[in-house]
Amino acid sequence: MLEGMWSHSSSPVLIGRGDELNLLLDTAADAAAGTARAVLVAGEAGVGKSRLLDEFGRRAATERVLTGNCLELGVDGLPFAPFVTALRQLVRELGAEHLSRVFGGPPDELARLLPELGAAAAEREDSRGHLFDQVLRLLESAAEPGGLSLVIEDAHWADRSTRDLFVFLVHNLGAARVQLVLSYRSDELHRAHPLRRLLPQLRRLDHVAAVELSGLSRGEVAELAAAIRGAEPPPALLDTIHERSNGNPLFVESLLECGAHGLGRVVPDTLRDLLLGAIQRLPDDAARVVAAASVAGERVDHELLRRVTGLPEAALDGSLRAAVDGNVLRVEPSRHGDPAGYVFRHALLREAVHDDLLPGEHTRLHARYADELEADPSLLPARDRAVALAHHRHSANQLPQALSAAWLAAGQAYSALAFAEKLQMLERILELWDRVPDAAALIGADRLDVLRQAVGAALSGGDPERAGALATAALRGLDPAEDPVRYALLLRQRGRARRELGQAESVDDLRAALATLPADRPERALLLATLANDLMLHPRLAESIELADEALALARATGHHYVEADALITRGVLHVQRGAFDTGMRLIDEGEAIARRISAITLEQRAISNRAAMLSENAGRLHEALRVAESGYEQTTRLKLQRLDSVCTAINIVEIRLLLGQYDRCRTAVEETLRWQPARATQLQLRLFRGRAALLQGDTAAARADLDAYLAAPGRRDTYSQEEGPAAVLEIGVLLAEGRPGEAVGAALAALGDGTALRCDIYGWQLLGATAVLLTDPRAAAEAGPERMAALAAAVRAAVAEMNDIYPAQQAHRAAVGQLLREYEGAASAAAAWSAVAERWAGLEQPYERAEALLRAAEAAAEAGERAAAGRLVRAAAEAAAPLPAPPLRARVQALAARIGEPLDTAAPVPSAPGLTPRETEVLRLLARGRSNREIAGELFISAKTASVHVSNILGKLGVPNRGAAAAEAFRLGLVAPERV
Repeated sequence: MLEGMWSHSSSPVLIGRGDELNLLLDTAADAAAGTARAVLVAGEAGVGKSRLLDEFGRRAATERVLTGNCLELGVDGLPFAPFVTALRQLVRELGAEHLSRVFGGPPDELARLLPELGAAAAEREDSRGHLFDQVLRLLESAAEPGGLSLVIEDAHWADRSTRDLFVFLVHNLGAARVQLVLSYRSDELHRAHPLRRLLPQLRRLDHVAAVELSGLSRGEVAELAAAIRGAEPPPALLDTIHERSNGNPLFVESLLECGAHGLGRVVPDTLRDLLLGAIQRLPDDAARVVAAASVAGERVDHELLRRVTGLPEAALDGSLRAAVDGNVLRVEPSRHGDPAGYVFRHALLREAVHDDLLPGEHTRLHARYADELEADPSLLPARDRAVALAHHRHSANQLPQALSAAWLAAGQAYSALAFAEKLQMLERILELWDRVPDAAALIGADRLDVLRQAVGAALSGGDPERAGALATAALRGLDPAEDPVRYALLLRQRGRARRELGQAESVDDLRAALATLPADRPERALLLATLANDLMLHPRLAESIELADEALALARATGHHYVEADALITRGVLHVQRGAFDTGMRLIDEGEAIARRISAITLEQRAISNRAAMLSENAGRLHEALRVAESGYEQTTRLKLQRLDSVCTAINIVEIRLLLGQYDRCRTAVEETLRWQPARATQLQLRLFRGRAALLQGDTAAARADLDAYLAAPGRRDTYSQEEGPAAVLEIGVLLAEGRPGEAVGAALAALGDGTALRCDIYGWQLLGATAVLLTDPRAAAEAGPERMAALAAAVRAAVAEMNDIYPAQQAHRAAVGQLLREYEGAASAAAAWSAVAERWAGLEQPYERAEALLRAAEAAAEAGERAAAGRLVRAAAEAAAPLPAPPLRARVQALAARIGEPLDTAAPVPSAPGLTPRETEVLRLLARGRSNREIAGELFISAKTASVHVSNILGKLGVPNRGAAAAEAFRLGLVAPERV
């Protein structure tokens, strides 16, 4: 074994990367001070990313710097490879006592990545999420008090699990003293590369910085050459080197190496020739050892290389010494228990050597690696060996062995919760299936079993579209009469995939699965509960409660506590929706208690979310509902599981704040939840609520943006009815705000057409309220014409006749819609009727609806000539609207007050800037006080990027060139008093 050797062909100092290094050092200092940061480092191969990161690691302000490399194994990524390397180093530094203090016991999910930590936890539905959170907690704890930098290199080779975990950390580190650094080759990102889609999302985050390394200038190339050779090359040679290398440091070094061997007059024309020049200068034995090393990947352990080459130790050392002295290989010493080995000076060099192998050499060497790994499993860690075996057997075209190795690797990936990598291995098996005789006998499973596992891996890995496609392929080749169990289970899997995609066909799959599955199968209880919940969401209440009852009975008979809790929660919601509020809430509480007892956090959160929804949507107890939802959210935040289990309670909070008139906080909550990248259907639902809040604030452009995002979503018409109602309400409101009432009538007719948007009571009534307003709008009547208005009125009447009015909110909606219908039919607007509607809303804690009803009552009194009543009612409307950040509503109130000559309380007028939204006015006021964009963001609880956008909009609307001129305009408008500056 060689020790202590180093290359003389690289610069001992970093050249030309001062700005990039300072950015890394500054963000590390931010992290050490308590603000998590992330940096994306891009650049073509050889441009100096690793050299920059090495220098950063020596100078970073953070107490700990961990590094992990993604490994290139063709299409076979090692799951979590860079994190395993970094976390193993960290765990050894921290010790068992630290881990016990952080986790309160063994980190059983983390043990999936680091088997030395003990036995891994039993598989459960949310194991992957818990693994991610244990990694997060470990990093947070290790970062105290001096900060921690985690560097992930070569992310262009990252496996799906590594990418997912990195994104999770970026979104969830918050105030942790952690800096994340990710490097990747920009020239490797082909059009379909997964990083191409991911990187723009990361760059948009305020705490993420990005840097792209470009080639060195001619002067910097001269500095680099002088640092390596002790003197600058002659000007002509320097010009040639700079021109041919484009300033790429690796190419500069290689060209200088050519010059050192008398080849400076003949500069290689191709990169391949350039890289292989160093190999051609090696002795033949050394070149053969380097060729063998290239087959292992970027790094090879000494003992494994010795066995593959078959050379005596002395001969191997001589060849390796020549390769190291020739600046081809670099020694990587043993550390943290990992064996010593070798890495190529640059990954490009390894690739060039590997690609230069003759076909026979390629096959033979890959086969040798596989044989040695099978003969002595200790040569690689178990979790790496399976993937390496699959890779080498496949590369050696040894298809039966490749199939078996891929099956083993798939099993190990599952144990590590690396579902994307398991799917990759299973899809390789499917690819090889028809080319390997007796494939089923080799792995002990038939093709359908492989497909079923692939579907499950795709679902668990967050790829429901791929899961659905694989399930459909499996179902095509299966006869339900011959194999009803597997047919039913595949249908259930496809139903799950479709449900995650928000597709209504999920119910069809679950129905078919239930009809196919034999009655004595243990899976029946879970299938019944799943279908009952799906039907409740559509909603089809009678069938749903029947199935929930059956699921509950079967679960209790078989001791299936998870299904018991699930069915109880579903039954509770269904009882509430049918009018038995107290009974339903008791059932939800009972289900929650069981879920808590069996530590089913996801199910417990579902119970909390459903209780909050029942309190707000049915009982009208909004503040109590908000407390319930926030308690659930706080629980998952305390457990650091908010990304996994808080989506439903987050939606509750958003919707309740919308009903309470807390529009700014509603929009902020949506932005926060969207950062977690929830499922597509959830994102659409959140955007609709945010759009509604923006519309009520008078921010029509933002409302339109959210509406357009919904309308452009693929497959949205296949989604649950829970989205159709809010979408139609938002579309009608946006069209009215844009001055397109005729189109608003068309949107209302379309929404009421098939009744889908009316199936959910709360959203159905909201849609009928928005639609009925059109009936009394003269602009709508003028544009739509009498026939379409009559059709709209008929549709509203028919829908009202079918709607439930069990609960007070439903009754308030019915009263308002009924009055609007009567006014459309010719009845005079009645102040008493609208006052009664306002009273209903007063008891339901919905201030906007109350203010709207009071305004209509005031308008009715004014039209009837009842001046005193009109004055009293418009003052009440103004008082109700005052706390609401709803300028359009307040403007209507003020306009009516002015028309009837009723003075409103103007003791404390709120100055405003013409043309600016309320949020923009707040931003302008802070800008005039000298706040920076980041300070504005902090005071208004928005992102710095959003603050920057607001400032740009303000400058444009005010027609001023800069912030100083905008501040002057704020003083002129009275937004800021001089003495407060």
